[in-house]
Amino acid sequence: MNVSSCVYNYDPLDRLTSATSASEPPSQRFYQRQRLVTEISGATYTCLFQCADQLLAQCDNEHTLLLATDVQRSVLSTDKHTHQGYSPYGQRTVFNGLGTLLGFNGEPPDPMTGHYLLGIGYRAYNPVLMRFNSPDSLSPFLKGGINTYAYCSGDPVNWQDSTGRFRLPTKRLSVIGAAAGVSPTEHKSLIKQVVDIAKSSLTRNLSNPELVAPGRVLLDEGLGNMTRNNSFTQLLSETNKNLISHADPHLSVSHAGFYLDTAKEVENGGLSNTGAHFSAAAHWLSKTQGPSRPVGTLFNAAAGFMAAGNDHRLLKTGRTLLQESTAVRR
Repeated sequence: MNVSSCVYNYDPLDRLTSATSASEPPSQRFYQRQRLVTEISGATYTCLFQCADQLLAQCDNEHTLLLATDVQRSVLSTDKHTHQGYSPYGQRTVFNGLGTLLGFNGEPPDPMTGHYLLGIGYRAYNPVLMRFNSPDSLSPFLKGGINTYAYCSGDPVNWQDSTGRFRLPTKRLSVIGAAAGVSPTEHKSLIKQVVDIAKSSLTRNLSNPELVAPGRVLLDEGLGNMTRNNSFTQLLSETNKNLISHADPHLSVSHAGFYLDTAKEVENGGLSNTGAHFSAAAHWLSKTQGPSRPVGTLFNAAAGFMAAGNDHRLLKTGRTLLQESTAVRR
């Protein structure tokens, strides 16, 4: 029986830097902020692209793969390969079936054993046995828990262990975080900004602002030339005046132009109040970034649902036809 051996090398920071075996070319690993970013194996290099904790793509000598992951960073599929499934403890039905460097929880599996060397090579985790191969130095009385070999205290769905020492909660994006396109580490700051913008949208500041965004001024002047005989234009004008009083900068000139075009279409009878609000919500979601994105999206979506009932009453009573005929006479 042939027995293969592998030699693992570590740097002074105790990070796994290379692995050499008789059957595979020697490999070298390079890290950034405790994350693997590049591996060189023989003449083949593989680079990983990510933003915050979100994996985006993998690039090597021949092609680039776009990565689809779950909330735990497990690579599920690519744009060139089918879906790859994992058990809750990380066992795969087809080993390395996607041709990606990373696997369960965004960690690279060891090509010889299939184990995950967590903590940048600190401790080997066996997804088949669902446990570590060696005891935890932080167990049983410290953060490692009472069981020195257990993975995530027996709950790998709500916890993960990228350090190989102790469990960490699975990071999940909130609705606001997903709408704003930020990482979980930025949630606290984001939520505070969202709350501040929401308050400014609903209340008027009595003191005069020192600076006013050009987009806000353009929208205010444009709405001033309209009759504002519909709920969309009225609500838009009131909200914009509130934000002007707080010197809110979160409105570009191009976005103000979109709002004016939409308001004109409503005034001319070409678009309902409901359609205008949902169109504005879609515009905030697809064309903007930052804390104003969830506020604009959620506010306009909520206003759209409220406007739907009012538009239905107008249509049922015939007032919609009266408004359209008035617009035609103008």
